[in-house]
Amino acid sequence: MGILKTISRDFQQYGINPQRLFASENQNMPKVIANSIPKAGTNLLVRTLYLSGHLYRRFQKTLYSNSLEDLLKQLRRVQCGEMLPAHLHYDVGYQDILDMFGFKKLLMVRDPRDIALSNVHYITHKDKSHPLHDYFKNHLKNDNERLLVSIQGIKSDNIYVPSIAYIFDKYIGSLVSQRFIE
Repeated sequence: MGILKTISRDFQQYGINPQRLFASENQNMPKVIANSIPKAGTNLLVRTLYLSGHLYRRFQKTLYSNSLEDLLKQLRRVQCGEMLPAHLHYDVGYQDILDMFGFKKLLMVRDPRDIALSNVHYITHKDKSHPLHDYFKNHLKNDNERLLVSIQGIKSDNIYVPSIAYIFDKYIGSLVSQRFIE
């Protein structure tokens, strides 16, 4: 793919165009956190919000649950009319911070079986720089083994893959919190 096509695709994905960048109507739009479990449809959620015609994606990578300091730094940059894709674990403190900054919060949830399948495909075939790519591609014999590891997880001296149950548990607080889904 040529560099211009890549740049054009990236701008389209992020919802960046001159009308949206300079539109005063963005001031009336909310700041949106588009949260999901990794491989659960983050891009679908972001694309849907972009196609609404009112929001555009902040031109930065997906926000992860890192340090509180990093989270605050990222959130301060978001303007009205921007959406920020995220993979934030549930944490009452995060909810308070998002409320303080005036974010509308959306959570994308997908069938855990589909997440496990998507994870196998992504690690094995799409992201060759993923830390688990070599293990999935060369040490596990077939897709059945890969899928089993993605579902059950594995922990050894040098390999750690959390189970799908563990991953869902990190996000489950947001499913039961009335404040998260508005």
